[in-house]
Amino acid sequence: MSTQPKTLRGLAAVVDQRRREKEGLVGELAGRRAQLERHRATLARLEQLCAGATVGAAGATPHVAALSLNCGDYKQAVLRLADSQRDEVLRHDADLQLAQLALTRAVQRHEALNRVLDGKLQVLQREQRQGEQKRQDELATQSWWRGRA
Repeated sequence: MSTQPKTLRGLAAVVDQRRREKEGLVGELAGRRAQLERHRATLARLEQLCAGATVGAAGATPHVAALSLNCGDYKQAVLRLADSQRDEVLRHDADLQLAQLALTRAVQRHEALNRVLDGKLQVLQREQRQGEQKRQDELATQSWWRGRA
C-alpha cells in the first residue's frame, strides 16, 4: 500500500500537467481568435476604402484625368492589400481550427486522466475505510474478550 500513494501522487502530477496544458491552449486560442478578428476588421476597412475610392467625372480637364488615374492606382493598391488580407484571414482561420482541435484533444486527455485519478482515489479511500473498520472491529473484539475474562 506504500507504493499506491506514490503512484497517485505521480498520476496527480500528470493530471495537473494536462490541466496546465489545457489552460495554456485556452489562452492561445483566445489570442488566435483576437488576431483573426483584427485581420477581419482590417479587411473590412480595406474594402470600405476601395469602395470609397471613386472620382466623379465632372469634366474632361487634365486635372480630373490625372486625379482619376491617381485614384485608379490607389484603388488597385488597396485591392492588392485587401487580397493579401483575405489570404491572412484564411490562414489565421485555418490556424484557429487547428488550435481548437488541439484544445479539444487536450481537454479529452485531461478528463480521461482525471477520471482515472478519481477512480484510484476512491479505491484508496475505500481501502482506508475498510482498514479502519477492521481496526475498530478488532478493538471491539478485544474489549469484548476482556469483558468476559
